[in-house]
Amino acid sequence: MSDLRADRKQNSVGDTQDVGWASVHATRTGALFTSSWKEQLLMEGRLFQMTVGTITGGGDLALVTGGGNGTTIDQDQPEFGVSVPNGTSLIPVEITVACQVDMDANGELGNIVVAYDSAAAWAGDGTVTTETAVNMITAGGVSSVASAFSACTADITDPTVSGILAAKTTRGSDNGTAGNLAVVTLELNYAPEVPIIISGPGAFYGYWGGTAAVPGVASVIWAEVPEGRFTVS
Repeated sequence: MSDLRADRKQNSVGDTQDVGWASVHATRTGALFTSSWKEQLLMEGRLFQMTVGTITGGGDLALVTGGGNGTTIDQDQPEFGVSVPNGTSLIPVEITVACQVDMDANGELGNIVVAYDSAAAWAGDGTVTTETAVNMITAGGVSSVASAFSACTADITDPTVSGILAAKTTRGSDNGTAGNLAVVTLELNYAPEVPIIISGPGAFYGYWGGTAAVPGVASVIWAEVPEGRFTVS
């Protein structure tokens, strides 16, 4: 009769090398289980979240207006940024943005862009609102080493656009009466099955703006993992 045993390790699995044997993991009740890469990072306490915008007293939604006073996407005035130093890998896991777009004239635009910089971390400059990274295990987990901010209103050092992770755009068209275009939905949900792994120092940034000022709110979720875990020989 076989005797199957597994480590009771839902979290704190530790780093492993690409050689040798690894233990099969089980829940604390002894049940064998599998998990997605997102679930595993969550159970390790390596997922973090921040909110751009807020709900104020009385229940009003306080939105953040896009960089450049919201009338354009301004590379050095992002609506949010998450940055890590050398030694940490940064994984954008899920980014949800919802904007209010005023299109009371034909041909007006509204845009959302999420881009990453694999060349440098945020310089720590500009006029921004400092955000606290909240571990998605709210009772604890790994401490964040990221610098996170929102609502940039004075220039940061221009990030390098190493690539665009996600984008959404909307444009008003002539439907006979420009005033009928006043209410338009502009939303973005970035939740990749295959994510990018940004080796620190590096960062990713979110922007929204348009022909008229574009206010919005966002939920930003990312993972921080020791860089050595993803070393490829």
